Amino acid sequence: MCTNRSRYKTGFTLAEVLITLTVIGVLASLTIPNLMNYFDNMQTVTQLKKVNVTLAAATSSLVADYGGDLANSNMFSSGNTAQQNALNVIDAYESKLKFLANCGNTDYYNHGTGTATCWPILQTKYLNAALGSSNLHSGFNYGRAILLDGTLFHIYPFASDCNGSGWGAGIGVLKNSTCGQITVDLNGAKPPNQFGRDIFCFYITRNNIYPLGAVDSDPGKKDCAISSYGYGCAGKVLTENAINY
Repeated sequence: MCTNRSRYKTGFTLAEVLITLTVIGVLASLTIPNLMNYFDNMQTVTQLKKVNVTLAAATSSLVADYGGDLANSNMFSSGNTAQQNALNVIDAYESKLKFLANCGNTDYYNHGTGTATCWPILQTKYLNAALGSSNLHSGFNYGRAILLDGTLFHIYPFASDCNGSGWGAGIGVLKNSTCGQITVDLNGAKPPNQFGRDIFCFYITRNNIYPLGAVDSDPGKKDCAISSYGYGCAGKVLTENAINY
């Protein structure tokens, strides 16, 4: 007896393959950017956590060197010029951190040279770009360095004998105990050079550091809303272990 063979063959037509590939392409275009953004954000969180631990350890070591109170140092003295404090504080942190370069308080922006042999010239954007930008390379009153991993390290000593309250009427740990501020750009001169994205801020107090946004201060400096300057994003990211804005 002869066996009947089906005249129909299994498989896909060219039209079906093209439709399938089109659907896959559309799905990829929708999901891949979101995945890349997610992994970029998680990398930023990891880097920020590492920097937080590193800065906290360095600051704690300095605090111990000065008997438990940075007001005993010559880094934030109202008796010094702001320029001298900037040099003192960056040199002190160099003794605790591994620097690729100590840029001192060199100010390429005001010099108008258009070149940078140490600290890069950056136009740093606020989280809400419509609010404008700032210049981390500008001003002799700031100490600057580059860490071994490429992180840009910027220090502003308040020159108040550590009797400041941060920006605004701080309370609790900031009240009359703030010495200065540290700002870091986690990926160096690479973009986006934006507060809340790769630039984050920390307060230096008499005996510790605190990420801006983690403790009470001027509301404008604590905010990390997408409509804000983004100064307070370090506290939000480290508290939530995520970038949710």
